[in-house]
Amino acid sequence: ALDGNIVLLTEEGHLYRIKDQGQDQIPYVKWQTDPQEDCLSAGLAPRSGVVLDETEDRTFAWVAGKNSLVRFSLLDGSCSQVDLPAGFEPTSNLLLDKDGTVVLGVGGNVLGDDLYQEIRILKYSPELELLNPETPNLSESATSITGISQGTGGHWLLGTSNKGILVVHDESMTIQAGYFDEFTHVPPPIQGLGGQIFSSGLPHWIHVISIDGDLVWRRAFDELDAESGLAPSSPIIDDEGLIYFHLGNHIVSLDCNI
Repeated sequence: ALDGNIVLLTEEGHLYRIKDQGQDQIPYVKWQTDPQEDCLSAGLAPRSGVVLDETEDRTFAWVAGKNSLVRFSLLDGSCSQVDLPAGFEPTSNLLLDKDGTVVLGVGGNVLGDDLYQEIRILKYSPELELLNPETPNLSESATSITGISQGTGGHWLLGTSNKGILVVHDESMTIQAGYFDEFTHVPPPIQGLGGQIFSSGLPHWIHVISIDGDLVWRRAFDELDAESGLAPSSPIIDDEGLIYFHLGNHIVSLDCNI
């Protein structure tokens, strides 16, 4: 957080705000979520992570619930929630834009592990109002949105469980392009300064595609990396053209200029 405190979401679905006491000092918990609160009755969804909204007017931490979106006050941990549309549950990370709108990918009518009959992108205002209730289904066959990021030119970049990468136009909420190969469970793709989209996925692939969905290049990690069974993380690209992924218990870097 901006005040130096740490906001932590655990695998068990508990949210903590921890005060950093500085070097050689033991941190202490300023507040933690109370599972008895009404907005936590169904629990939280750790896979979606937590995003912070800190401005002069807003001091919130946003977390996805099992079938809801939950807003916490960073001051005291009190919370409010809004239910997702009936039958839908969160499947992706959360995003926050500059005006405080929260964006997430959801799935409806679950068919199996990470497979849903419908997938949608939902937007919520800081006041917990659903801003796009008429947003369409983005897939005619079973899949899920496993990662979402904001691209340039009014596009959302989606990673999916079994359909690779999708480029979705924000205003029309229609798929503009996509790319699929032998990879699954794609975390949030990232768009570089040159407009190319970088992504990763199981079992051990890195892909770079154009905004039109054309393959620029791809690379497989070593087989040893694939044995961890963990999908590579969303990439980070530095100013020198190096791209970094977290995979299992180590970091992988590649030179994008080669």
